[in-house]
Amino acid sequence: MELAAHPMLKYIRWLLMLSVVFASCTEVTPSAEPRAKPVVNVSRIRFSNSIYDNLRYASVQHGSVPDSALGNFSIDNPLPKEWTGHRVSMSVIEKEMLLKIALFNPSDSVQRIFFYPGAYFNRIELFRIIPYSNSVAKVDENQTPEEYRKGFRYLEIQPGDSTEYVARLEFVRTTATMFYPAVLQRDYIDGFISNKIQARSKTSMVTYVASGIMLMMIFYSIAVYRRNGSKEFIYYCGYAACLAILLFLKSYLLYDFSRFNYFFESYWDFLVQCLGVGFYFLFIRKFLDTKKNHPFIEKTFKIGQLVILALLAVYTYLFFFSRNFVLVNLFENVTKQILLVIGLMFIVYGIKRRKDKLLRFLVLGNIYLLAFSLMSLLMIITPIQIISDRTSEFYFLNSAIVYYEIGLVFELTLFLSGLAYKNKRDIIERTKEKERFRIENERKEMEKQMAILEAQQEERNRISIDMHDELGSGVTAIRLMSEIVRSKMKDSTLPEIDKISNSANDLITKMNTIIWTMTSANDTVENLITYIRTYAIEFFESTNIECEFNLPSPIPHVQLSGEKRRNMFLAVKESLTNILKHSKASKVTIDVSVSDKLYINIQDDGVGVDFETIRRFGNGLKNMKTRLERIDGKFTILNNDGARSEFEMRL
Repeated sequence: MELAAHPMLKYIRWLLMLSVVFASCTEVTPSAEPRAKPVVNVSRIRFSNSIYDNLRYASVQHGSVPDSALGNFSIDNPLPKEWTGHRVSMSVIEKEMLLKIALFNPSDSVQRIFFYPGAYFNRIELFRIIPYSNSVAKVDENQTPEEYRKGFRYLEIQPGDSTEYVARLEFVRTTATMFYPAVLQRDYIDGFISNKIQARSKTSMVTYVASGIMLMMIFYSIAVYRRNGSKEFIYYCGYAACLAILLFLKSYLLYDFSRFNYFFESYWDFLVQCLGVGFYFLFIRKFLDTKKNHPFIEKTFKIGQLVILALLAVYTYLFFFSRNFVLVNLFENVTKQILLVIGLMFIVYGIKRRKDKLLRFLVLGNIYLLAFSLMSLLMIITPIQIISDRTSEFYFLNSAIVYYEIGLVFELTLFLSGLAYKNKRDIIERTKEKERFRIENERKEMEKQMAILEAQQEERNRISIDMHDELGSGVTAIRLMSEIVRSKMKDSTLPEIDKISNSANDLITKMNTIIWTMTSANDTVENLITYIRTYAIEFFESTNIECEFNLPSPIPHVQLSGEKRRNMFLAVKESLTNILKHSKASKVTIDVSVSDKLYINIQDDGVGVDFETIRRFGNGLKNMKTRLERIDGKFTILNNDGARSEFEMRL
């Protein structure tokens, strides 16, 4: 006879079922230490029910309890209240957790439910304890739909069935693991996941905005690098890329039950975070030129980068080759604390050097980032809540990552302000440098022109000296010898002798004029006016024409090139010659005035100018006009109670 068919056993079974139903319907008076409810009535599940108070647990080393021993293994510890909705301790995460739960279906229909232990479990195995034998049978994982298999386990509880289950759980080795076991109706699993995601929709929105800002900074950094070739923006691009990846995946992979997400949460997120900090160190060193301007920061960041690389190497080894999560987490925390110390050293150093405005922008940004990061850390390790009302639109402010992102926005804003200041300073420096180069080039060009002018002046002086010493003495000798010959010949003087003497005198006069124009010591307005006055008086001295010369008082000391002196003098000389030859005048008045121009006006009281004759036969006036135009001057002649010649030259 089978035991199950014995009438007494059937009676006892129904009696137990009724007592369980009665216990589930009876209101229990709360005590200081709530007892775990022994049985979960699956027929009463509406959407999802927490089973935290219905569980007993044991924490064991991996592989220390074989599957066959689960039925006899003592699993009697009540779950600590402090785990509810919070992360479990590090010592528990590095071990296996065994949970025992009793499920009872008093209804007359099959109850189809899902078991959900919480977020981030590498392995979820369920075993049904076979009554009266303490042996176990593993629940087939393939009954759970594949898309839910990493986070849920599907169960079917037959009508009237009361069964104990043991769950073997292996945590993902991350501090993000959340333990809140529940059972769900089969049709509610999608809604359960959607509600979990929806609860963090505003947090995700903030995260996506922050990721978008970092993406914008990536494009901006690449554009600046392509334009200017500034290596620091490649480093900033790496920093922004690491942060964008970190923030985006944190939200995008929320409640994603995939191996990639588990690997990201357990290892890769910390690696990306450290790489981002490394890129930021490189950026700061290049952006501030710390090797030249801030040796202390250069040395600190270099040592920090080496220490972080060493700690990452140890962290990686421990993660892949050790199950000691406490040690892994210790190295992660030590690395973060070292980064915190380096950040504080940078801030203190920057505060002491307030005069460096660019450094001040970056330091202030790091102060904001550090302050909000500490606030984020505080919200992770403590149950502090900014907004207690879950229905509030601002409930997302209870999320720790939001404050880190706010700090990032402040840091980015101050970085852009510092970048604008640096660009402005660089533009000013480049402008100053261009101006310095321009002035330097102008100075060199001026020195070159001065050297050329000095060489020309020296050559002019040399030629004038040679003309005076060599040609002057020769022409003077010719004139003296012609005078001697004429005196010896007395009455029988040949007309050619007179011509030789006159030509020699005329040649001496012209040569003196050439020597005067070539001598650099005469390159002033004062010398020109004095020379013209002397020449005019001597020119009319042996004629019937009276010469009156009016000088400005005083004559300003203005430099004048030899070319201008020569052309002005020759034009005036031509005018005086024309007066002597053609004007039939008895008086000539020469007026000179000087301002920004030199004005010379020559007035005679003669017969005036016949312009028709000049147009047909005269070249002298054309020559005078041409000479004045060559030296940026102007020549005018008109009839005004005689002839009036006006000479004008810009000084």
